[in-house]
Amino acid sequence: MKNSFGVITICSLALLVTGCASKPLEPRNITTINEPHALEWVEVDYAPADNASLAMTKMQKLGVDFAINDALNAEDTYTYYSRGSRAGSALISAAGMGLMSGIADLSITGRANERTSEYGPHAGFYVDKSEYEGLTAEEQFQVAINHIGLAMFDAASKELDDAEFIGVYNSALTEHTAMLAFDSAHCSNERREQFGYRTTLIRGFAIQERDDDFDVQCFIPFKVTGLEVAGEQILRAEFLEGEYALAPILRNLGNAFVVMPYQYRAGSRRVTVQNTVPYVAWEGKANLFTRDSATINIL
Repeated sequence: MKNSFGVITICSLALLVTGCASKPLEPRNITTINEPHALEWVEVDYAPADNASLAMTKMQKLGVDFAINDALNAEDTYTYYSRGSRAGSALISAAGMGLMSGIADLSITGRANERTSEYGPHAGFYVDKSEYEGLTAEEQFQVAINHIGLAMFDAASKELDDAEFIGVYNSALTEHTAMLAFDSAHCSNERREQFGYRTTLIRGFAIQERDDDFDVQCFIPFKVTGLEVAGEQILRAEFLEGEYALAPILRNLGNAFVVMPYQYRAGSRRVTVQNTVPYVAWEGKANLFTRDSATINIL
């Protein structure tokens, strides 16, 4: 079922490693990680309800509680997740970000719902674990981050003609974390500033492979875990930043899905990201948490 409803995303976040404070981070103020990251595999207890939505079944495969419930249909889910007041958040226009088709904002009125997920956007990348057999956990991590980073860049470049790959790097600041870096006018200063990003500078001490500071327009750090889920193997990637760069990736990602919560604290934890409703990006559509598995376009 397809519905012509719109989803607007509200405000965003501060940059993790470049610093949005008045003074940038310096190496002497932090502890860096110089050892190789290792991929951890965990088993997910996966038992979806018989009448669960497609979005719900995808979300539950990640083993993360996003504080999301299924509704009967799209109208009910908009009513449930809508809020009468949005004080303290800066609206990002539907044309600039989010999901919409026809109606700009169906959820300005309705019953208030304050549920906020503890977690931000997560992706699930289906993989064949046999490709990881015989490798050390450290080698597996490198295979995993290259799989995720290159899949995201390939998705973005399908519609961003000017996309230029820079690299997939290991974080020197956060365990089990890597980052995709690429340039594109899509990540313009104006767009980045809407989401709370004030600089394109990446500090060299934040990257294991580099010691030089460098500029990059599109930067997406992600934390990686390997999942065993009912006979399937999935790489779970938790996006720590970079929402401004996600839209073309969500529209074109191949054998992977992305859970976008209703609202969550992100980046420096000072900023709130809010969608009109939660959804799962899968096969180029926004799949809603409705029993009829309704979808809308990702614009």
